[in-house]
Amino acid sequence: MIIKILGDSSSSSIGEHNHTYGFKLFEKLSKKKEVSIFNYSTIGATSSDQCMYFHQNLKNKMFDYLIIYLGNNECVYSSKRGNNNFFFWKLKNIFNFRPNYSNINFLNDKFRFKDFLTSKKIPNTTQEFSKNIKSIIKSCKKRKIKVILINPIANQNFLPSVSLENFEYLKFINLNEKMSEDLKYIHEDSKKLIEGIKNFENSNYEKAKITFKKLSSHSKNEIVKLVSTNNLAVTMYNEKKYDEAIRIFLNLLDKNKKKFKFIFCFNLSLIFKKINNLDKFNYYKNSAYDNDLYSYRVKNEYREIIKEISMQEKVQLLDLKNILSQKNFIDPCHPNKDGHEKIANNLCELIIKNQDKGLKDLGNNKFHSIYINPDYFNNPKKSFYDYYLIENNMKLDDIKKEIENYIKKKDCKNKFLSNFLKSISKYPFVSISIFDNKNFIPQSNELFSYPENFIHRYMYNLMIVFEKRFGKEFHNKYFFLKDSLFYKSIILKTNKNKRIDFENIEKEISQNLQKNIISFIDSNNSIFQNIVHKRQKTFMKWYTRETFRFGTISSKNMLFDRANLEILIQSIIAFSLKVNDVPKVHRLFNSISNLIKVHKSHISKYLSENDNWDLNYENSLDDIKKELKMNFISKKLN
Repeated sequence: MIIKILGDSSSSSIGEHNHTYGFKLFEKLSKKKEVSIFNYSTIGATSSDQCMYFHQNLKNKMFDYLIIYLGNNECVYSSKRGNNNFFFWKLKNIFNFRPNYSNINFLNDKFRFKDFLTSKKIPNTTQEFSKNIKSIIKSCKKRKIKVILINPIANQNFLPSVSLENFEYLKFINLNEKMSEDLKYIHEDSKKLIEGIKNFENSNYEKAKITFKKLSSHSKNEIVKLVSTNNLAVTMYNEKKYDEAIRIFLNLLDKNKKKFKFIFCFNLSLIFKKINNLDKFNYYKNSAYDNDLYSYRVKNEYREIIKEISMQEKVQLLDLKNILSQKNFIDPCHPNKDGHEKIANNLCELIIKNQDKGLKDLGNNKFHSIYINPDYFNNPKKSFYDYYLIENNMKLDDIKKEIENYIKKKDCKNKFLSNFLKSISKYPFVSISIFDNKNFIPQSNELFSYPENFIHRYMYNLMIVFEKRFGKEFHNKYFFLKDSLFYKSIILKTNKNKRIDFENIEKEISQNLQKNIISFIDSNNSIFQNIVHKRQKTFMKWYTRETFRFGTISSKNMLFDRANLEILIQSIIAFSLKVNDVPKVHRLFNSISNLIKVHKSHISKYLSENDNWDLNYENSLDDIKKELKMNFISKKLN
């Protein structure tokens, strides 16, 4: 049996994908019969991208089932645009030259105030969305390919308008994130706005109110005025002046500030919840969700379209509303591990129930991940790797020369190399001297937007040594440890067969490792802090980058600093190869286990709306931080 999946990030199997529904479905079906699953789902893809990819690449291929899971990206303001007739689309792209995506760089300037709001449209109207899905289905029906439509649901409790400019400057009811130190001003009014936010975050509400009132009345910048007025209302709420907060928000809504409307509605809903006006709570909460065009969440009108198509075209429908709940979401739209398991179980039942002989994919009985360009509709000649600027045509000899020049002169004019060096400098086990060894010269897929590829290659080789020395003892005991094959599998590059070996990797570990680790712990306090609200607030800034490693599913891990925690774990692995003290390494990993347990325990309480969820949270984390540092300091490296 051959199954293909078209979808967006909710279906994507990039990164750590073992718990995604596509892979789970493969595991379940492969126990019953021969099966191959090809997953073309990609972060950011719309129905237009997948429709054109299907017609261009899959239309004339034979397979048994097509699973379609789309809808979350259709109605988010974007530079992407929608449907076209396939014939004219193909003709257009023969003659239409598209530039490289050279402006896309993950190491961009974050949280700088923007003096404008971009004017964009949604990628696909309901009519265009319907046309795209129907076009795929009709083609499948001609070749007797069975189609299963998945009707998405999303997280109605998540913050609205997460992709709106200056979102991080806006305060929300019951959200206590610390953002002021990260925000960057561009003029005097935005500087004053940040000062007001800082006072708010330090609970100095009187000073915050004075600043927000002045800016809301006198600022010549409309965006500063709107943000300040919103923040003033939230300040009033924190002072328990609920009527005044409601008055400010209602006044803002009367002025019909469309771009911020959903945020005002969301904040209003939470105030009405606080004062037990549940009718108005539900009204404003639904308004915040249904009309929000700045968040990746499926809207009810798109869900209705999917229902209609399933009936009109007589195809199977898996409505997630019937099998998932709001508890299956932590971020805006991606199901958690349990949610993916439920989806896989239901898909398996549907397929087995209608089982027939099926096609054979001889010698290829496995799960395949194919990453297409998320902007395939506009630029079919470019790849996923082009879109994210992961690879570029830069010769290894040229890279080597640039590196050598940097080592000699400590000067780097190449912006990509500069970004690379800046990125890897935070890893305690990597020192600049490593590049004296030609085997460690970064490859073209490691030098650009995702230098983590270099670390994945480094860790692949480091884990080979670790596994030889310690066997499976550590992997069996510590759930957070990943083996060498895992690191190999997540390296993003077009040619998976390229040699990735480093020679004598353990000899290249930084000689200042112990000192570097302690310094890393001290300079990355976020590992040991309650940053749940900040992670929610900054979702758009970290999600895509982190999915390349951690996968796309919602998890509790998303709500603490998992990226820097992983660097610490990798550093302990390197440390274990430098010492002859296995008990000490166990103590360090036990501390990490306890750290993760503390984070997850409190986050679980938070997600269950326990009012005391943060009680002793940071105190427990601080104790573990002290314990870790003491373990490193207690004995010098041999």
